[in-house]
Amino acid sequence: MKHAVIVFQSPPHGKSSGREGQDLVLAMSSFFDGMSVVFARDGITQLLLEQQPAVILQRNYSKTFKLFNMYDINNVYVVEEDLKELGLKTEDLIIGTKLLSRAELVYLLHGADIKLVY
Repeated sequence: MKHAVIVFQSPPHGKSSGREGQDLVLAMSSFFDGMSVVFARDGITQLLLEQQPAVILQRNYSKTFKLFNMYDINNVYVVEEDLKELGLKTEDLIIGTKLLSRAELVYLLHGADIKLVY
């Protein structure tokens, strides 16, 4: 079985990469049992509660991350060091995540057959 890792590292607004990555994760969940989703750097801000993208005329797609559970996407991680650098806690995020160190991220990526970064 192939293992895919999708890493979100871009902020949620200003580019469409976050929405595109989210769509890809949901589509890939039908084909991959072994899939991990990692939020790193500014990508963590895609998961913030109470976003107001309408103020900048953007669509609020952050609530769609709640579908991950329904699609059996259970390996959702946040890089712990990045979360701390942003001054955030897991309670600030719209979905439940597991903490992952940068060293563990390297190990996870090394073992993946497919790696995609958004």
